Amino acid sequence: MFAGMVKFVLLASCFQAGNACKDNTVEQAALREDSSINNVDPPTGLTPNPWLSYYYNSQQQGRSPAGNRGSENDQRMENRAVFSIPSMFPNRLFGNGNIVNPFIFNPRSLFGKSSSSSVFPYDSCSSPNGVMGICATSGTCNQISGTASGSCAFGTVCCINIATNCGGTVSLNNTYWQSPTTGISSSTTSCALTIKLDTKLTEQPKPICQVRLNFVQFTIAQPDAQSLCTNGDFFDVGGQTNKVPTICGDNEGQHMYLNVPSSATNPTDLELAFTFGATGATRVWNIMISMLPCEANYLAPPDCLQYFPSRSGRVSSFNWRDVAGTGTRQLANQDYSICFRRTSSNSGRLCFTPCVTVNQLAFSISVANTALPITQQTSVSQGPSGIDCNNDFLVIPGGFDPVNPTLLVPNMAFDRFCGERLNPRPLTGASVTVCTTMTPFRIAYQTNGDETVTPTADRAGNGNRGFCLNFQQSSAVFEQAVSSFPLKELIAKIMSRLSCFFLLAALMFHRQVSCAWEDDSSEEEPKIARQVVDNSFRSPYRFAAYPWQQWSSPYASYQPRYQPSFRVPQDAVTVYSQSTPGFTQSCKSSCTGERGNCFDAETCSSLGGRASGNCRDGRVCCINVVNTCHGKYSRHSDAVTLNNTYWQSSLRPIPASSSCTLTVKLDTRLPDNTPAPVSPLSICQVRLSFLVFTISQPDSESVCSGDYFEVAGATNTVPNICGFNDGQHMYLHVPPSDVTPTDLQLTFNFGASDIETRAWNILISKIPCGSPRLAPADCLQYFTTRSGVVQTFNWRDVAGTATRQLANQDYSICFRSAPYSPRQLCLTPCTVVTTQKPFSLSTPSVQTTVATTTATSLRPDVSQVGSLDCNNDFVVIPGGFNIGNPAPVPNMAFDRYCGEKFNALPGNNASTTVCTTATPFRVLYRTNRDETLTSPTADSFPANSIPVNGNRGFCLNFRLQ
Repeated sequence: MFAGMVKFVLLASCFQAGNACKDNTVEQAALREDSSINNVDPPTGLTPNPWLSYYYNSQQQGRSPAGNRGSENDQRMENRAVFSIPSMFPNRLFGNGNIVNPFIFNPRSLFGKSSSSSVFPYDSCSSPNGVMGICATSGTCNQISGTASGSCAFGTVCCINIATNCGGTVSLNNTYWQSPTTGISSSTTSCALTIKLDTKLTEQPKPICQVRLNFVQFTIAQPDAQSLCTNGDFFDVGGQTNKVPTICGDNEGQHMYLNVPSSATNPTDLELAFTFGATGATRVWNIMISMLPCEANYLAPPDCLQYFPSRSGRVSSFNWRDVAGTGTRQLANQDYSICFRRTSSNSGRLCFTPCVTVNQLAFSISVANTALPITQQTSVSQGPSGIDCNNDFLVIPGGFDPVNPTLLVPNMAFDRFCGERLNPRPLTGASVTVCTTMTPFRIAYQTNGDETVTPTADRAGNGNRGFCLNFQQSSAVFEQAVSSFPLKELIAKIMSRLSCFFLLAALMFHRQVSCAWEDDSSEEEPKIARQVVDNSFRSPYRFAAYPWQQWSSPYASYQPRYQPSFRVPQDAVTVYSQSTPGFTQSCKSSCTGERGNCFDAETCSSLGGRASGNCRDGRVCCINVVNTCHGKYSRHSDAVTLNNTYWQSSLRPIPASSSCTLTVKLDTRLPDNTPAPVSPLSICQVRLSFLVFTISQPDSESVCSGDYFEVAGATNTVPNICGFNDGQHMYLHVPPSDVTPTDLQLTFNFGASDIETRAWNILISKIPCGSPRLAPADCLQYFTTRSGVVQTFNWRDVAGTATRQLANQDYSICFRSAPYSPRQLCLTPCTVVTTQKPFSLSTPSVQTTVATTTATSLRPDVSQVGSLDCNNDFVVIPGGFNIGNPAPVPNMAFDRYCGEKFNALPGNNASTTVCTTATPFRVLYRTNRDETLTSPTADSFPANSIPVNGNRGFCLNFRLQ
């Protein structure tokens, strides 16, 4: 009876918490601002505005109680917790000994929670006015000079923290930095705020890796006629590791992500600074500062200045606004990437549509073509050559018009957009929707340092304005139908109203629920979705060569049809538990360089492993190898669970018209929690390192029609490959294995030929969800060194003219950029010793000709002739440019490359080095389904013929500098 009353009281408290409880499922509610941009003019007078500090009728300015407010340059901390007040913030660095809470118990324990953290004061909350704060006791909120607005659970309040002076320092999450209520005087030349990030601060128990700035209000002077901010007012940031441009003008509704090293290892001071010119412009701002923990799943991808996690919304350049006039609003020296989270594994398309406007052009980035008369430069899209957008441009990799009139312009696609219309078709007077299927979803925006000084002038008569685009991700046909269903919003509202009912029902049935202190959605028992290998075609072969016993109850979920390799035999299951220090610790053999796992010698032997070297704790480095496809049957499958497993082909000949499958099981929740040698960490990626990989070559159409290797179960796109791939690798992305168990299936399918060489040795490495070694989202390949070689699958320096390029390739190659280093990725064709070409992707669809005395001869051995010529097979380097451009060709830059020479100059017969500053660094590779059949733009010339030299793909040396 008492327990029931307690739960009823707690439930009532939860409902009283209002938005603080409801919004806690997204810790950083600042993300909600992504979906739209507010273009309403900021208030010019003292009108009621919940964002202004005096709205709360409080004289406290969110300062530390260490002293009274001083001068404008006061350096004392704002929104800083004082360590000498033990009841304010539990110091988790030293345990809970200094905590004096109004509760003598952990409120989570009422529901069976086992956590050392309390409900306050770190949780984000939302006041009734939508202002973000932190949950704290009323006394704590008063001590830090916050303002209580709304309530959290268990009697705590939603504490709103505001700083309004110049020269202050803040360290609390969800702090609002507002312009002084008295305004900016004519004598004020700057106003700065320091953000301290350090886990030694009691109010920052979790390491911080990013800070998000939400510009709730932002109005300072406009740029000058050359689009420069630095001649008047401007805002800039210091202390971060990613590139952040200087901005000015109107930026309400915009945001920035600032990357910093983990505050647990490198305490950082970020400085936000406004610098004011001599103009008498209106200057008002309100910037919400959100601190994002390193462990958060809502961090922006590396080097993304802006990040949109929602399926749809609006994205615009800084200072874009729907206002009348022809003055330049585009800002100079912008060079940043805007990233979009793929909302589901089947979201295969991201589309952009210009905003509907009343006064302003929705797309206005430089002129269309400087070679045209000025009267023809306005009101059209970029020119046809693809090299007309060299000063200011927007890169949408693989952009295409989804309703393109294919009979007129087949396979039309584009990457670099400028002019006054958004359209992949050149010199078109109408904007259209532009889509891309290249993942990870990202666009890049770049402007140069002026509007008229550059020899190829940027501006037209209307003044460049930047861009405003509505974006929408498209999923499967069913999801698209649901999204367009008229009752969608009504259904969403009904479901939201049922949330409290489900919470009440959960309490009645003694479910373990929480409110403001934790999002309980992850606590539900997810369904175990194990992928079962189809063995209907197999004979009842028992794999006598393997010593493993059949799994019996309680392992019924795996069924006897499996013969799992590298699982602990039943008599050795209890040797290790997941609590054992160093359990399944990775190691590297000092003898052979092979990867393995640390086990004692007996366990290694029982697993069928091979000891090679010792671990630091006295155990051996156990090398695990599985050989398959050595039986007499044409179909074979096996399963592994151990990290660092080598999958090797058998020494016996592999029969033709057969297949071989290996299942990689990812599941941290083994049946009945029985200990077994699997990683206790949740796995989010699996890396395949192809140490040896040789199967048959593709056919003349570049299709792997004989032997091929395929992967099933990954959430990212993984192409089928064949041929020679020694030294290559793949990253396979999966849901966290502690939530959604996954079976990855690696399969070799063999053609009818019985004379092929077939051999492989694949290292299977499992990467935990919190590991810094994770590849960025949707990247099939990831290079973490500052220099190296990147090449397409099946590229090899061998003689011959046969096609080695593979069909149906569509993936991203990503490169890790080291902080504090020059931000430039350079790619140079490899040096070859045979007749192999280091760069050979189709041939230019518009042939370059040379007049002779007798006839006109074709020259296929040149670079592309404009972006529109690379519609079948190509590589996209966003913002690529030649570092050694000839002087008559200023600012030469390019994005899409094909042909037989690697060069941004069209129709050029020499390869060169191509660099890019567009971060995060990545290139995108795509080929179509054939070499000669695609009509009417075949990959070769003459049509329906194999290229003279054979398409080979590419081999490029890369260097971060």
